[in-house]
Amino acid sequence: MVDFQPSNIFQFLPSQYFSSLTAAISDLKSRYDDVIDLAVGTPDLPAPQALKEALRSAIDNPKYDRYGPYRGEDLLKQAVAKFYHHQFGVDIDPETEVALFHGSKEAIMKVSQVLVNKGDGILLPNPTYPDYLSAIGLTQADTIFMDLLAENNYLVDFDQVAQGDRDRAKVMYLNYPNNPTGALATQNFFEEAVAVAKNNNIFVVHDFAYGPYVFDHEKPISYLETPCAKEVGLELFSLSKIYNIPGWRIGFAVGNAQVVGYLNSLQDHTTVGMYGAMQEAVATLMVEENQDFIDEMKATYQARRDAVIRIFNQVGIEVVPSKGTIYQWMKTPSGLDAETFVQILAEEVHVAVAPGNGFGSAGEGYIRIGLIADTVILQEAASRIARVYKQFNN
Repeated sequence: MVDFQPSNIFQFLPSQYFSSLTAAISDLKSRYDDVIDLAVGTPDLPAPQALKEALRSAIDNPKYDRYGPYRGEDLLKQAVAKFYHHQFGVDIDPETEVALFHGSKEAIMKVSQVLVNKGDGILLPNPTYPDYLSAIGLTQADTIFMDLLAENNYLVDFDQVAQGDRDRAKVMYLNYPNNPTGALATQNFFEEAVAVAKNNNIFVVHDFAYGPYVFDHEKPISYLETPCAKEVGLELFSLSKIYNIPGWRIGFAVGNAQVVGYLNSLQDHTTVGMYGAMQEAVATLMVEENQDFIDEMKATYQARRDAVIRIFNQVGIEVVPSKGTIYQWMKTPSGLDAETFVQILAEEVHVAVAPGNGFGSAGEGYIRIGLIADTVILQEAASRIARVYKQFNN
């Protein structure tokens, strides 16, 4: 038999964190019938009815049965620009500052491909969204971690990034509201990020996948609201979470026109445009100034967070409430590492959560709880977690 060896780039890819996590949960479910799965961030709320109706209408248009524009439909790019203006007060040129993707994950990969060469540095938050590591693997770049610490409200302390690392870095990924910590950025933080980027010729990629999902009456802040942000960066946005359509795979990049041009050119050679009827349906919803259903979903997730926190507080477990996203970040019992605690939760009380160290070394000693189930189920899960937690902290 001929032995075909994989390419260097393939061998450079990390193991897919969420794939292995899903496999472990499937095994757990095969052995127990009362498993509560809060490990992977899949929204459980329904998509807006108006969106489904718009798709039903658009699907009958025969033009969408043919090849569409390689770079996507103009109507969706125009809708993106209107959405950003309505939601964040940011002006976007739909012709030069928007690139459409099959989900923001694709954009994460392709930004590195158009800007980074083998051996270049990429700055990543730690803990981090694991797929940023896949972007590094596809370019054979070097990872430079920036620790997110509780004492800094999980914001990057740029003073701790050595000048040598700044000199060799080509790209910096940021992500607020932050997955997995649930932290929020401030305007001052983004201003500092822009200054660091300009002074060191680093391109900022802000992953805004959980954009509007902030709690306690906080205002979501777009990186692009910052003066000069477009000069040194762009923002990635996903529709999976705000419209509850992860299966549709629709996202986009907005910002720096030069790099958006690179991304659109790469799209010409690779995945090209998405199904046109989906683009029209999403555009129909995005142009509406009334996005009340986003506030309704945000309120639902905040109520779920509060319910989980109440359970922990009732038994004397102190947990800092998440400020955004659809997750709750939580310390493990004293002296217990994340993997061990997650395994105990799985086997003893049949609750599946994500170990913090899976997001990076700075995530050791934490777990991530997905707020992705009905409140009653989340309360049951929190009660089970608390029961195990108290065994180790008493």
